[in-house]
Amino acid sequence: MTGRCNTCGEYLWSWIKSHKCHPAWRVWSEYDGDNPDHASVVYAHDAQAAVESWAEDVDENWTLIDSAETVKVMSEDDYPRCGEWKTFEVCGEAAVDFHATEKKDGGE
Repeated sequence: MTGRCNTCGEYLWSWIKSHKCHPAWRVWSEYDGDNPDHASVVYAHDAQAAVESWAEDVDENWTLIDSAETVKVMSEDDYPRCGEWKTFEVCGEAAVDFHATEKKDGGE
């Protein structure tokens, strides 16, 4: 690995010779206020992935585990001239992950 892209933040690997950022999306929630200019810009391959990535970044307190939030998303290329906002409901799911390690000595 050689670092992260300064534009989209994606990891850059030394064996990959070229990098192209995913499209930019503007994700707007009620927490951004009344002005869509304050929306978050997220790089993702489509609108749904942008909303999910946004939720991972902004939901530090896991509030979306217990509830859902409605957000709007638009391609950054279409904003603000001619784009139409798509509406998504986003929520989270907590998953338990178990791990087992064999004990070599057969101990208790």
